[in-house]
Amino acid sequence: MPISTATLPGDLAAVQATLTRYFAALTAGDFQAAMNERCAAARVPEDQRDLFLSQTEGLLEMGEMTAVEVSDKPGLQVLPIEASTDPIPFDYAVISGSKRSDWLHGVAITQDGAVKLCGYAQPDIDRITDELKNAVPSGGDLTQTPVDLIPKNGPDGYEQVEDRAVSKGVTTPAGWQESWTRVWQHPTFGGVRVTATRFDTTASASTALSASLAKIAGDATSTFTIDGIDNAIGVRYSAVAWTWLQPPNIGYQGDRVQMLFGNTLITIEATGLTPDEPHQVVTDLAISIDNLT
Repeated sequence: MPISTATLPGDLAAVQATLTRYFAALTAGDFQAAMNERCAAARVPEDQRDLFLSQTEGLLEMGEMTAVEVSDKPGLQVLPIEASTDPIPFDYAVISGSKRSDWLHGVAITQDGAVKLCGYAQPDIDRITDELKNAVPSGGDLTQTPVDLIPKNGPDGYEQVEDRAVSKGVTTPAGWQESWTRVWQHPTFGGVRVTATRFDTTASASTALSASLAKIAGDATSTFTIDGIDNAIGVRYSAVAWTWLQPPNIGYQGDRVQMLFGNTLITIEATGLTPDEPHQVVTDLAISIDNLT
């Protein structure tokens, strides 16, 4: 049964009110009103406004979402994006007609005298985070350059749209030496990117892999492995998690596979997947790469 705001503890009743305003603003396409319900550090930059609203509109339509509902028994503490002396953890679900999604995890803080949304995570973040802490074993060292480790042909029906060296940037992991990335786009929606990166040591490559997995853990809905490839780990994640309204069974998903070969890290990513779509696209590419080594 839906939980009445009147039966929620005071802080969660305030969260329900904030979340309801947030949902209403997103439904109306009112970017500024939606951002006003987020804490300062969690607001989407203005230059990403159109993409954010477009993805939110698509998610709402795909899920036929009608409302959001806060639970009176938060199941997990999620850390807020910015520091707070008294964060408010909560669980919440998206309502689609008479159906309720799995409980998502959230956290709010009091800022400028009002309750603001300040963090989000998928239902199984605690279990998945534990799974992703396990070190991925390394395959053997490779002699090929990064560009030679990426398949020349993408999945059937995809068109290559990018093929280039990657330059060092502000967020480039420690120990980085060189990278190459290749992208194929699906004619209707979504695409695939494969990036091979060489580091100075296996330890640097392993650290970069762990950091990448930790960053995606809050959006992850499941993990998977690839038969016969022990040095690979796969993660399915909510592709529009930045809306803070995407349960694991609604909207487009992404798949990421990361493979460690000594001081070389390979990342395979597919987007535009449906919730029930298998991991075939990234699995086939991983097998092709394994055969190149």
